[in-house]
Amino acid sequence: MFIITVISIWIAVGSRWGGDKWMQIVQADGRGYYGHLPAAFIYDFSYSFHLPIEIEKLEFDYVYIKPDENGNFYNKYYVGTAVLQAPFFLMAHGVSYLADKPMDGYSKLYFKFFHLGGIFYLILGLWFLAKFLRNYSSNILHILLTLTFVYYGTNLFYYSLYESSLSHLYSFTLFSAFAYYAYRFYHNFRPWQMVVLGFLMGLIVIVRPINAIVILSLPLIAGSREVFLDGFKRLKMNPLILSAGLLAGIAVIFIQLIEYKLGTGKWWIFSYTNESGFNWSGAHIFPFLFSYKKGLFLYTPMYLLIIFLSVKMLKINRFQFLSWFLFVSFSIYVLSAWWQWWYGGSFSSRVMVEYLPFFGLALILSFELIRSPKIKGLLIGFLSVVTVFCIIQTVQFHYGLIHFVDMDKEWYWRVFLKLP
Repeated sequence: MFIITVISIWIAVGSRWGGDKWMQIVQADGRGYYGHLPAAFIYDFSYSFHLPIEIEKLEFDYVYIKPDENGNFYNKYYVGTAVLQAPFFLMAHGVSYLADKPMDGYSKLYFKFFHLGGIFYLILGLWFLAKFLRNYSSNILHILLTLTFVYYGTNLFYYSLYESSLSHLYSFTLFSAFAYYAYRFYHNFRPWQMVVLGFLMGLIVIVRPINAIVILSLPLIAGSREVFLDGFKRLKMNPLILSAGLLAGIAVIFIQLIEYKLGTGKWWIFSYTNESGFNWSGAHIFPFLFSYKKGLFLYTPMYLLIIFLSVKMLKINRFQFLSWFLFVSFSIYVLSAWWQWWYGGSFSSRVMVEYLPFFGLALILSFELIRSPKIKGLLIGFLSVVTVFCIIQTVQFHYGLIHFVDMDKEWYWRVFLKLP
């Protein structure tokens, strides 16, 4: 964890802090996620400030503000990422005051603190993932290898350091914490754990509502049909505990509703108007996974390799394997059913980053089930090659050799494994 922290800060500072590069820390959709913070602590939720100050301070704007039918403006993006980043925004605000720097929310200090906040949540997410994996393995080497391959061998690396203003890093952290506390709920029940799970589910929803499907991972986390059903019995016998968890989740979701009310006078707005939404009968599963445009398995083959390795779970726990496979398959189906299945400018299928704790689970169980040192060594070697391959493509994407949206077969093979 210490090594990952040092490397992450070194890369973050080198890639985003020099000269005017700090302006790129919060970009594209991240501009909308960040916009809640200056609105809440400096300006107001009418969002009349955002265009003038963004053009003045950042030299360009990203339109994330929409009008409702009454002419009131609201932020298209959900508030959860800003809620998690609020402590770092307030620290930047305090330092700006003490250092007599501009306190406008769009100066260098604010974005640098936001960047450090992203690294904090990366480490927190990996820490919760490690705690979750400890329930399945006491082998520290297996845990370290899993963390290394999950981080460096997937697009989590890119979205932690280069585009940490997007929501996926924060969802990864929340998923890791949810998996850990859900396991504790099933296997070492304490009443307060239900409150924590409700609180985490509330945060997951206001960061990215579609990620509420993480609730379907509970059979997988329980590990067996008996333990899963026992959880329901426990809640049935303790309705107050269930009510407390539900209230914790509702209280968090209420943050989003309050912003809508303050800005528009209405408690709820569907912020993704004029978009085609989900096409449930025509999900783009194949291009989502394999296309040159954004294919998950092409740009981050670690996901595909872990899916193959997950079959190992059949040997020890058929229920857990089926739960894992059905949850991952359903998540891919839902995410690929969105009208813009490539999710704009992105490296690989960025919406899969949050599901990495469950891929980490399949990977560490594979390490545990392989007894032959020779076969395990070969697997680690192959995983290392796949990780290096992903890092090379990450560098290509960062420097523009892999286009952020318009990749095709000819372009992909023309720049294959070439470095700037």
